[in-house]
Amino acid sequence: SRVVGAGSWGDRPDGDMALGSNVAEVDDVIADVSSLSWVNLLLGSLWPKANSALSKYVHEELTPQLRESLPGPFKGLRFTRFTLGKQTPKFGPIEVIRHSDTHVQVELDIGYYSDVDLFVETGTGISFGVNRLSFVGRLCIAIKPLMAKAPVLGGVQMFFANQPRVEMRFAGLAEVVTDFPGFAEKVQAAVDDFFRHSIVLPNIKSWHFTRDEQIMDLTEAATQPPLGVLRVRVLEGHHLAGAKWRLSPTEPFTSDPYCVLRLGSAVHTSSTVWHSTHPKWPASEPSAYFVVYHHEQDLLVSVLDKEGTILSSFVGHLGKMPPRSVRTLLKGNTEKETNGVQVSSPTAGHPLRQRVALDTSQVKRGMLHVDDPVNTGVPSEIDLEVEWFDLVAPRASLPLGATVALLQVELHTGVGFPQDAAIQKKGLRWQLRLEGEPPALSRRGKMNLEEPALPLHPSLMHVVDNMLERQFDLE
Repeated sequence: SRVVGAGSWGDRPDGDMALGSNVAEVDDVIADVSSLSWVNLLLGSLWPKANSALSKYVHEELTPQLRESLPGPFKGLRFTRFTLGKQTPKFGPIEVIRHSDTHVQVELDIGYYSDVDLFVETGTGISFGVNRLSFVGRLCIAIKPLMAKAPVLGGVQMFFANQPRVEMRFAGLAEVVTDFPGFAEKVQAAVDDFFRHSIVLPNIKSWHFTRDEQIMDLTEAATQPPLGVLRVRVLEGHHLAGAKWRLSPTEPFTSDPYCVLRLGSAVHTSSTVWHSTHPKWPASEPSAYFVVYHHEQDLLVSVLDKEGTILSSFVGHLGKMPPRSVRTLLKGNTEKETNGVQVSSPTAGHPLRQRVALDTSQVKRGMLHVDDPVNTGVPSEIDLEVEWFDLVAPRASLPLGATVALLQVELHTGVGFPQDAAIQKKGLRWQLRLEGEPPALSRRGKMNLEEPALPLHPSLMHVVDNMLERQFDLE
């Protein structure tokens, strides 16, 4: 293994442990990097056994998500074949981070590229398969709390700081695409949403090694504490693509742009600025507030055109900001402003304005005016205002009128609700309202319905469902 940095362990003011002074980072320090060849060798022996476990996970977790997201004819969708290829995932390099005396975190890259054999039937005569699958992401494993009593390890959490990249190669989609245009994109979106809402921060998977509340805080073991809040506001746009154009010498093209900002599973949509390729959002425009759990979480910004004409419906996408991690945003801009003052980090009460170039590679240039900035090589840009609120900053250091607190409410389980209503609504949601603020609505919860354990292959489940619908006696 290779040690990053040099020096001895030392206490940091925030209670974390640092490797000397050679690594100047916002939060914790990498302790060790390893190739993990021994883990990859071990996994080669375990991987064949993992197929059945992953198959159960797909049937119980992913299948309901696909049914809910896809058109009506696919509501009975089932995986009748699920076989992973012989290739095993590759792990590494690994980073071991010590957050505190009771919290150690392991972060490692995971890459899986393999031929697979997945076959999906819908019960309506439509079927398709997946013969190639790739999965790339950075997996985080938090080991906490560490205790002075048995079992020493209180629990383990597993999550991704950012959305893992999942790509599939479909087979037998010709008939499906003819009848349902954009079907492959809908499946991809459903798979992405599945991971985003199940294992991408703030969503985690956790396992407890003890339930003894005398020695462990169960809430701490089941959640990832937030680091702070990132406030982002879109200020202006420059040289955006013109999704709407006409034969006019004065104003040959224009757009109705708005922005979609995303961090983790949280999404914020800006207002629309009408008839402009150089939009300026009003000073009263509400900011987006993102709760940050990991400094490597990426902020994503997409600039879209409000559809209003046939032409604009074909363009739609005006560009996107390349992903920027919170760590990068907090480092600020090293360039000097016009008054010669060096730009600093965006701390509370001191927002930082940043101009970023948009990636316009996916803009449909053939639908744009010949003199459009995107076609003439002029970069599209947006100005962002960024501000960071550290949850442990002393209140006395904040300016008058600044945000001083974050109220976070988590609802994990509930009992006693009408089962019929939960089934009809496909899970219940809950609403939280703070006086003077718009309500926050949760996503639908997952129902835990008791089902009898049957010695039946999953591929036969849809046969049983069809027999029950026809009122066959299965006793």
